[in-house]
Amino acid sequence: LLSVETFKCKYFKDALGQKCDLLYMTYDASTDTYSNDCFLADGTLEMHEEPCTLQEFTAVVTSFATQIDFAMRRIDKVTPAALQKINVQLKALVNTYLLEPIGRIVDGVTC
Repeated sequence: LLSVETFKCKYFKDALGQKCDLLYMTYDASTDTYSNDCFLADGTLEMHEEPCTLQEFTAVVTSFATQIDFAMRRIDKVTPAALQKINVQLKALVNTYLLEPIGRIVDGVTC
């Protein structure tokens, strides 16, 4: 029974469609980049599921705490840069699609 693949182990897929495990994610401080992080080019994650044995399933479930810790550390690391990007882009959108049109309307009003 221990060798029968009756369980479903879930992972992420890498850019090549291969199984990717966050346990192997690394950060290079000299280049400020992550590798083996399972993110696709568009910043999304894609699930990968495969049959597995009880022993393999147990190992996957046991590693969840470590994987969550790695993921949260990455979130903490990239959040300031992401917030800065959102701030700049949001300000540009508000100017382009809200403030500038209102300014044109106000400029055209003659009372």
